[in-house]
Amino acid sequence: MFLKTPVELTEHERSEIENYVMSSWFPWYRAPEQTLVPIDPRVANQVVNAPYFCHTLMRRSEVENQPGEIVSPSYKFFEIIFLRWCITNNIKVNTIYRACLNLVTYAPGEFSVPHVDHTFPHNNWIMYLNDVDRVCTLLFDNNMVPVEEIETKAYTSVAFSQQQHAHQYPKGTDHRFVLVFTWK
Repeated sequence: MFLKTPVELTEHERSEIENYVMSSWFPWYRAPEQTLVPIDPRVANQVVNAPYFCHTLMRRSEVENQPGEIVSPSYKFFEIIFLRWCITNNIKVNTIYRACLNLVTYAPGEFSVPHVDHTFPHNNWIMYLNDVDRVCTLLFDNNMVPVEEIETKAYTSVAFSQQQHAHQYPKGTDHRFVLVFTWK
């Protein structure tokens, strides 16, 4: 599966995202690195496993067919957006494994460490919350060659199935805000 689409939001949802989630009032937490997977030697000179900020909505499930644990009062707000997108695109959801908001700033690498989110079959959905010029989500083939570059454009999304992916880093003082769900 590969699907890139706009995400329909209400004025209230846009306002909450723009005036609360991306404000200085929303709780963001620093993570020391973006992934625990080893760096593939084929891309080692291009990547950096940099710190970033996150807000976990649902903790990652490590067990297939078992949902993650909801840990944020903001979860339901974002789940409604995700499930509406699924209905609009005729996508069935059996189990949600993970949900989070990520905030990425500048780092000196070309892109983050390519990784797959779970060891079992799953799908990824990323919704971009802001525009960031020349910063893409990269999808890789089995040879670690980027085969898709998805631009960071506010209120668009990309969905894909269990594929190596990474993101480019913003330049200067730009920030990249995204919403991520994984599901089966």
